[in-house]
Amino acid sequence: MTDSGKSDRATSVLRTLIAIGVSVIAIRGLVFTKTFHSGLLYIGWPFLLSLMIYYFMPQADGTTWRGRFWNNVRLSMIVMFASSLILMEGYVCVIMFMPIFFVGVFLAFLSQYLKHRYGSGSINAHIIPVCVAFIALEGVTDATTFNRYNEVSYTRLVQSDVETIKRRLAKPPTPKGDRHWLISIFPMPKKIGTVRLGEGEVRTYQFEYHRWFATNTHRGDIRVTLEKVDDHHLTTTIEDTSYIANYMKLHGTELMLEPVGNAQTRVTLKIAFDRMIDPVWYFEPLQRFAVKKSAEYFITNLLSNEA
Repeated sequence: MTDSGKSDRATSVLRTLIAIGVSVIAIRGLVFTKTFHSGLLYIGWPFLLSLMIYYFMPQADGTTWRGRFWNNVRLSMIVMFASSLILMEGYVCVIMFMPIFFVGVFLAFLSQYLKHRYGSGSINAHIIPVCVAFIALEGVTDATTFNRYNEVSYTRLVQSDVETIKRRLAKPPTPKGDRHWLISIFPMPKKIGTVRLGEGEVRTYQFEYHRWFATNTHRGDIRVTLEKVDDHHLTTTIEDTSYIANYMKLHGTELMLEPVGNAQTRVTLKIAFDRMIDPVWYFEPLQRFAVKKSAEYFITNLLSNEA
């Protein structure tokens, strides 16, 4: 390798390290200003990171747009993974972030492509940055925050009578069966406590989330308090100190048991929660789907004994 080649490589490494440092400082700034879970992180940061890489670490002359795009994606991912490691973010956060991260990176690159094609004075060169700026403000203030409250229900006909289902509910459930691929990335409870089906009783779900698969562990509990209990209806409130509280605030559940025939019960589980991260168009459908699949798993594999 020539001295010029070594110098270019050293410069590239240095610029990558600077990009990582700038990203870490920017994200820490979002944490400090309490806008970490807003569109500034999930839309604004990937967009600006991609622009920074585009201008700060340009490709050699003659490189195709396709080549420049993949180079931009590769370097953006390096900076993103390195920043996540330094900030001690977990693998669940990174996996959930990846799809929307690529959206931000792609929009930044597309804006530069349009700028080169139509000129910096064209409206086409500015429409994407302006739209991204508005979208990135979601969650920053009350005025730019959409409703966070959600209720999700799942109903299933269970081949057991009400009393049998309630006996299963009172025992410490043993998770079994395959979960949907989306919720399978979330750690299951390490321990689930028993509970008597009486008002004021509390069931505790103990969680251990190894952010880096074997280390950097977050420990916390979900405490489910039985607020109302009658023959066919149970309502609960939830206190959550587990890793799940970073993504949503669980309010409580409502379980309805409706006898419909010979040893058959229509079971409906309703879960109420607040979405804690923005933007709404990405995270709300994702969280509602994940909660519904969790409710389905709970009824199918823990109450119906059909797995």
